[in-house]
Amino acid sequence: MDAAYRAIVRFPWLVLAVVAAVTVVLGTGTRYLRVDSSVGTLLPRGDPGQALYAQVVERFGNDEVDIIGVLAPDVLSATTLEKIRTVTTRAAAIDGVAQVISLTNVHDPIADVLNPPPLIPEIPATTAARARLRARIKDNPLFAGNLISPDSHGAAINVFFKDDARTEEAARRIDAELEALLAELQAEGGAERFYLTGLSHLKVKGLALMRRDLAVLTPASLVLVVVVLFFSFRTRRGVVLPLLCVLVGVMWTMGVMGWIGEPISLGTLVLPSLLIVIGSSYATHVVARYYLELETPTGPEHPVHRALRQAGLPVFISGLATLIGFSALLLNSIQAVRALGLYAVIGITFLFILAMTLVPALIVVMPERRYQWGAAAGRGESGRLGRVLAALAQFDIRYRRAIFVVATALVVLSVIALPRIQADTNFLAYFPRDSPIRFAHTAISARVAGALPFYVVVGSGQPESMVEMRALRELRELQHYLESLPGVSRTVAFTDYLDLLDHGLRASGDIVIDDHGNAVAPADVKSFWDDPNRLSEVLTLVRQNPETFRSVITPDFGQANVLVRTRFETSTEIAEVVTRIREWAEQHPGMPAEPTGNIILLNGTTDDVVWGQVKSVTVALAVIFVVMSLLFLSAKVGFIAMLPNIVPVMFFFGILGWSNIMLNIGTSIIAAIALGIAVDNTIHYMVRFNRELQVSHDERQSLAVALSTVGRPIVYTSVALTLGFMVMRLSDFVPIRDFGTLSAATMLAALVTNVVLLPALLAQTRIVTLWDLLFVKLGKDPHKTVRLFHGLRRAQARIAVLLGRLQTVPAGEAAVRQGELGEEMYVIINGRADVIVHGDDGRQRLVHQLERGDVFGEMGLVRRQKRTADIVAVEDLELLAVDQRFLERLQRRYPRIAATVFLNLTRILSDYVERTTKQIAAAG
Repeated sequence: MDAAYRAIVRFPWLVLAVVAAVTVVLGTGTRYLRVDSSVGTLLPRGDPGQALYAQVVERFGNDEVDIIGVLAPDVLSATTLEKIRTVTTRAAAIDGVAQVISLTNVHDPIADVLNPPPLIPEIPATTAARARLRARIKDNPLFAGNLISPDSHGAAINVFFKDDARTEEAARRIDAELEALLAELQAEGGAERFYLTGLSHLKVKGLALMRRDLAVLTPASLVLVVVVLFFSFRTRRGVVLPLLCVLVGVMWTMGVMGWIGEPISLGTLVLPSLLIVIGSSYATHVVARYYLELETPTGPEHPVHRALRQAGLPVFISGLATLIGFSALLLNSIQAVRALGLYAVIGITFLFILAMTLVPALIVVMPERRYQWGAAAGRGESGRLGRVLAALAQFDIRYRRAIFVVATALVVLSVIALPRIQADTNFLAYFPRDSPIRFAHTAISARVAGALPFYVVVGSGQPESMVEMRALRELRELQHYLESLPGVSRTVAFTDYLDLLDHGLRASGDIVIDDHGNAVAPADVKSFWDDPNRLSEVLTLVRQNPETFRSVITPDFGQANVLVRTRFETSTEIAEVVTRIREWAEQHPGMPAEPTGNIILLNGTTDDVVWGQVKSVTVALAVIFVVMSLLFLSAKVGFIAMLPNIVPVMFFFGILGWSNIMLNIGTSIIAAIALGIAVDNTIHYMVRFNRELQVSHDERQSLAVALSTVGRPIVYTSVALTLGFMVMRLSDFVPIRDFGTLSAATMLAALVTNVVLLPALLAQTRIVTLWDLLFVKLGKDPHKTVRLFHGLRRAQARIAVLLGRLQTVPAGEAAVRQGELGEEMYVIINGRADVIVHGDDGRQRLVHQLERGDVFGEMGLVRRQKRTADIVAVEDLELLAVDQRFLERLQRRYPRIAATVFLNLTRILSDYVERTTKQIAAAG
């Protein structure tokens, strides 16, 4: 990577040209972006329920019907009926509307079964006329509770659409014309109130709100990033460079979506804001490191080169953890969630690449001449926040047991709340309860008829099977059963039409001849339910015009369809009704019955939401744990690193359970994403702590210094993320609002655990990182040339060194002095040293020369005692100090390595004893 960093610094204009070319190519794809508010994106890919629904729509027609609700003291009054007629006539004239059915244009087959007249040929002008009309409506099952409420305070106008009018543009136009029509009538005054609802209307409104959210959330996120960058750097470059990075990254990502043809759905609606808030941190780390290099250079290279070398690996690891969190969403079967995971992965990859190429290239061509990071922002302990964080580190160490107790209690409370979590995938619940959309729906459903319909498909499909008397009785039984279920307001089935035709036939003449040839009055003629022989007469009328009954029976009479109007508000209500319908079908094996429809399909995703959450969190936890264990070369340290991130996720679930916020498409993705984002701060803190510990060799001091330095960007980043998620509270969609609120709470919880719980966990933990292992310089074959490491592999020798304390002694200086007290043994990793003894006469005598692999101070390791000679560096010495703490750490963390080291140590001490014994014998 170092060669790549040098190339960026050397050829910045080439980098900028490549970025510009890619931006042009991918950016043009944004022209093809479209917004999709259909429920299809909220369903699992390949869901068999969708295939059934498609078949039902083809056979019986679509259930996407808009309902215009009219509320008045008496909808049968002349004034109100005139307005209903006006709405009916003008709505039917709208291009794309196939049919409009209301009280003023529906026909009454009871009056004349062969040539049914209009139910209301003329608006009734008198009280008596209205009473007669009311009686006629009451006798008709298709009117009462369907087109008019039982108390006559509400009426419904059903609007059906042509198949070619279901495009986004046509649906918006029709919806706008319907709203304009109702607004015009409402403006005329009167006691009537007009409302519009229905799945088609909800989809159009959802589309409008999605466009509005895109226009609000993205700029708001950009403004937030600008503010945070300004307070972080107080320079134009510090603001412009990260901002330009995220803008280009978002453009690339959205361009890819446009070229592929992926629409912006409810799942990907938050993608631009997420990329802006999360992605800005990558560029910020690079810019911050560059400014630090300007102030305190760490080498002779170009400051941009040094900044990339210092920031590259941590930024890569942070990005990798975030990618893991979003990649886990790909396991979710819901299309919108999978799309968010896929394009977030693409976007974050783009943002990392741009942070490591575009930003440094721009800095090279527009360098900062002078900058004082400490003066601009107040760095480390020089700032108030640094002092607070340093004090907090001491608090964490002192009260670590209490911190563990509180964290455990929080997790326990969250676990208790898990059974209380409820999922809700009802599309209506995506709109706030106080929104006009929900108000209109509730008003119509409560006063007239349920505005969310679904179908129950009945029958085996065998021709003529549904016109057998047994099948019709079971169909009517099912219909009555459905209407007894909570939330069901009305049903319409083939049996209703048969009742109408039967009633009309019995009322069509003054004299009717019965089966025995006797003349009877119409009132005495039995219904076909009582006299099955009359069924064929009724069915004859049906067979003469089968298209009229297409919505309730197939032409071959093999399957029937029951339209069920509902007042459902939650997925729980829908699930309960679906379960009871299927239980009814199990009890009637001869009458298959299967519910379907848009609300049924959406409700069916409840399990997908729940299990998608479980799978994504489990995989994210497992993969991030593996990455952290590899990064810190220990499963134990990997687990410690996960704890500050597991606790916030459990906190999220606790809020979800105790607050009764629903688990929906928005909240179901928080845990996996939060894991990927929050672990970023953990990595930065642990790496900084490790570096400080290598210098000071004091855990308490290292914890405080690490928290006072890297803690400040952790706080700023967490606050920025929290505010970024809170921006999503501006959305008009409940799932996105909940996503923003709970994500913000989770980010704050992660901040607390990273600055409180993590230092407490690390108080007695020595860390070795993967890049320490890769870059520590131990010379050639340390496992062969250093006696203490004999029998170890090269990597094991490196781990052992990193768990200890490396120190450097310049040439000419003494590593130890004769007569000093010492309790450690030293291993020479690199360099040479002289062993000099001071005699009683004050003369110095060179008794031995040490080189790589040799040890000295062996007996100090066994017991604290005075040094017997000076050890003076002939050339720069690099020493490994071996003391009891080092050995205990090694045994606790890596017992296999420790066993070999202990064996070698025993041999070293044995050689020392043998050598000393021989010297004593020779002297004697």
